[in-house]
Amino acid sequence: MIYCLSCEKYPKDSKVIPFGSDFPTNKFKVKLLSNTLPSPLPTSGADVEGLADNANFSVGSLLYVVDGSNGSEVYVFVDGGFELWDSPISIEF
Repeated sequence: MIYCLSCEKYPKDSKVIPFGSDFPTNKFKVKLLSNTLPSPLPTSGADVEGLADNANFSVGSLLYVVDGSNGSEVYVFVDGGFELWDSPISIEF
């Protein structure tokens, strides 16, 4: 089960819409939490508790996995999908 911790419309106003996009967009910057790594990784709100099915994730959205293969893991949304964040710094949440 994937839970939504926070969700904010992205972009917030028409002055910063991505090139070639219409405003309003259906993109949301989200922080998600899951006990285990979901398979497949989500690309929309369809499998997320607390989000509309048609909500799309924006670049920079985060997925926190509590019990990943290497302990707690963080995934960041880039290029249409979540990728493991290989950060050299420690992240506490």
